[in-house]
Amino acid sequence: MSIAAAVVVDHPVALFWLGHMPVVNWVLAQLADVRGLQCTVVLTRRHFAATVRRYVEPCAVSVHELPDALLGQEIESFVWSPSSPLANHAVVLLVQALTPFTSAASLELCLRQAKQQAQSVVVARPCQVVVGKRLQPAQEIVLQIRALHRPGVDASLTTVPVGFIESLRVVDPEQLQLAQALVFSGNVL
Repeated sequence: MSIAAAVVVDHPVALFWLGHMPVVNWVLAQLADVRGLQCTVVLTRRHFAATVRRYVEPCAVSVHELPDALLGQEIESFVWSPSSPLANHAVVLLVQALTPFTSAASLELCLRQAKQQAQSVVVARPCQVVVGKRLQPAQEIVLQIRALHRPGVDASLTTVPVGFIESLRVVDPEQLQLAQALVFSGNVL
């Protein structure tokens, strides 16, 4: 079973520098440690392509431009189109380049579950809300990371839980500040 990863860069925050490297490179560094991946590609918009190529060059991944007319959720269908560099893979780990601290272990668990149980897997952070004076579980915050199966595979949906730090989405200004503070304090590598 061939497995690939696709990092989607369709937001300018993915190109912000976080410590010593851009956010997208943090994601690629984690993917480099995921066992079982045959290849990793970066999918981006035309207007980001030159910068993305320059930033990810040390990571030895290929960069492919998304069609201009493609919108958010349509990226999943593009993955399986004949023009996609991922069309020949059985499972694709689709990662938005906005969660720089999601660990290789969580990404690998997502892939392992997808392979073993023919499931579509999402990475999620359990959250709680305050109701009165009590904390109660709330709906999970689903990150933009998915293990996708080729169309036609009857796959149920499961989640892989991650902690707060792994789930930081730097598109949120407050979470970007927190991520920067973690990097500058040396609390993440």
